[in-house]
Amino acid sequence: MTENNIYFYITPVALGFILLEIAACLVFKRNLITFSEAVANFGTQLGNQTTNVLVMVGVFYVYGLLWENFRIFTIEVNWWSSFLLLLGVDFIFYWVHRWGHEINILWAAHSPHHSAEEMNFFVALRASVTQRLC
Repeated sequence: MTENNIYFYITPVALGFILLEIAACLVFKRNLITFSEAVANFGTQLGNQTTNVLVMVGVFYVYGLLWENFRIFTIEVNWWSSFLLLLGVDFIFYWVHRWGHEINILWAAHSPHHSAEEMNFFVALRASVTQRLC
């Protein structure tokens, strides 16, 4: 099950970049990551991931019903279909992220991600609890 979860692979990479940035701040004597910002980033990420789990339970249930009862076709899994699906998901993510900046209710959910005083890798973890719902 963990091998199919993208966070299984991305989490160590993200933590590695965060640690690298902390080390760079120490070496170059830059105070770009404060303790209060780190706590805010980590706290919002915990809330966001909790919401993600709850939303995904509903998504799996609904997608399961759609798959069993309304599936029209099945996409064969190979290198080129995987590449096209990756492009498709990235295209959708782009538009959802853009709408998060342009539509007021979506901006309300997305704005905590942009509320940090300093931009760093740790800020990438900052997301509102309602973002996945929107």
